[in-house]
Amino acid sequence: MRSTGEVMGISDRFPIAFAKSQLAAGVVLPNPGKKIFLSVSKRHKTRIVAVAERLTALGFELLATQGTAERLTAEEIDVEVVRKIKEGHPNLIDFLIDEKVSMVMNTPNGK
Repeated sequence: MRSTGEVMGISDRFPIAFAKSQLAAGVVLPNPGKKIFLSVSKRHKTRIVAVAERLTALGFELLATQGTAERLTAEEIDVEVVRKIKEGHPNLIDFLIDEKVSMVMNTPNGK
């Protein structure tokens, strides 16, 4: 029998189970002061506000695509706008190559 590296987190609450699974898999979250990129679909624009508030309260800087940034700015959350890949440079890929982004939170449309 061979292991494929799966891990499991068990809890009655999804967030706790997910956190346990990520810890077991060795996922390390970035330290405060780092930049996190947010880009969410229209159906998640309302929900990302609370997440962004918590991230900034923890000391993270936020980057976002135009639509997500507009929603966050409307709630007085500081965010730097980053171009979508199809919009030219600098875009998320450039920020990742330059190691300026420590985490990406993305809920794309479609596939």
